[in-house]
Amino acid sequence: MMLRLLTALLGMMLMVPAVLSAYLPRGTEASAGCRNIVLAYNSWESNGHLHWKRSDFLPLLACVSPSGRVTAPLFDGILVLPLVADSGRGFIPGFGTGPVNKADWDYYLEQKVFGGQNHLAELEAAALITRANYRVPHMRWKVILTLLYPDRAQRDWGKLDTGTSLDLAYPADRLKAIQYCIDRVTTLWNQAGFTALDFVGWYWLEEAVRSPDTTLMPSVAEKVHYNGKKFFWIPYYKAAGSSSWKLYGFDAVMHQPNYFFTDTLPESRLTDASAYAKANGMGVELEFDGSVMSSSAKRAKYRAYLSHGATDGYQKEALTAWYMGASAMMDCARSTVADVRAMYDETVDFIAGEGYPGDSDGSGMITLNDIKLALRIGAGFGDSAGGGVVFENADADASGRIDFRDAALIARYMYGLQTTMP
Repeated sequence: MMLRLLTALLGMMLMVPAVLSAYLPRGTEASAGCRNIVLAYNSWESNGHLHWKRSDFLPLLACVSPSGRVTAPLFDGILVLPLVADSGRGFIPGFGTGPVNKADWDYYLEQKVFGGQNHLAELEAAALITRANYRVPHMRWKVILTLLYPDRAQRDWGKLDTGTSLDLAYPADRLKAIQYCIDRVTTLWNQAGFTALDFVGWYWLEEAVRSPDTTLMPSVAEKVHYNGKKFFWIPYYKAAGSSSWKLYGFDAVMHQPNYFFTDTLPESRLTDASAYAKANGMGVELEFDGSVMSSSAKRAKYRAYLSHGATDGYQKEALTAWYMGASAMMDCARSTVADVRAMYDETVDFIAGEGYPGDSDGSGMITLNDIKLALRIGAGFGDSAGGGVVFENADADASGRIDFRDAALIARYMYGLQTTMP
C-alpha cells in the first residue's frame, strides 16, 4: 500500500512542470514600459550639492557624439532620488546627521525636484532638445520619483493640517507621512504640465526590508497602486527581503551586484548576483562611479558588467538600472581621454545591442537600411536577419504593392510616431 502511494506521489510530481527561473523582463507593464533606467541623484553627496542642468541630462537621454550630434536613444527611464538633505539630515538610516523631518521633505520636493533648482524642468528641457535633434517629436521619457522614507527614528516629523507632530515610530503616522508625499508630489506634477515626461512610478529608497517594515510594505504598495503608479526597488546584494519582494507589493525590482566598489571581490560575483536576480525574477543593476575617470582598473571592472550582460543574459533579457555615482556617465561622455569616453560609447552599444523590430545592424539607430530591410521582409524578399520581424499589413493604401508610402508608414512605426500597424 505504501509503495503504491509513493509511486502515485512521484507520478504527480513528474507531471508538474518545472519552474524555470527568468529575469524580470524589460519593457513590460510591470516596469511601466521602462527598459533601461538611470539613477539621477539630486541631493548632497560627498562631492557637494548636485545642481542638474539640461546639458547634464542630454547625454543620458540619447547618445551624443563628441561633435554634439545625437545618434541613438539611450536611457528611457530616469530615477530621481536623494540621500542627504541640505540640513545635513539623511533621507535613509545611515546617512547624514539624523533622520529628515517634514521641513526637509518639503524643501527637497519644492526646491530640488520641482521649484527652485527645478530638476524636472531641466529634464523636460533636455527631452525637448533631444526630440528636436533626433527628429522624434513624440518621444517621451519615463520618470520614477522617490517615495520619501518614513524613518522610525524620527519622533517629531512635523504637523500636517491639524493635530500634533507625527511620530514615525508608529505605523499609522508613517503611513500618513507616505500619503502626504504621494499627494504633494501628485499636485506638483500636475501643476508642472510636462509634455515630454511621464510620471510612471515610485521608488523605495531603503535597500533592504526588515521588520517592522515587512508589515508596513503591503500598505505602502497599496497606496502606490491606488494612484496608478508602479512600485520600484533596487536592493543591495542579497539584501534582507529581496527574495520576497513580490510579497511586499513591488512591481519592478533590480538587484545590485555591488562588485564595482570592492577591489577584492572576484569577477564571479557578477555571475552569482545575476543568477540570484534570475532565480528571484528580478532585473539587474550595472554600477560604476567617477573613479573610472582616473583608474584603468575601475574601467575594467565596469567593462566586466557589460561583458557579463551577454554571457549571463541580462543584456537582452532583463530590466536594468544604472548607478553612476553623481555624474560619471555624463563626465565620460564629455571626456577627451579616449579610453574614458569609451566607457560612454560602450554603454550606448550595450543598450543599442538589444535591437528592435527592423534593426538591420544592431546599432539601435533607425537608418535607411532598416527601412529597406523592413520593406524586403514585408514584400517577402528578406528574412528576419539582425533581429527584424515580419511587418504584416504594412500596405499603406491597400493596393497590394509595397512602395515608398509603405516605407514611410514603417518609418513612422519604428520612430514611435505610430504605435500600431494598420
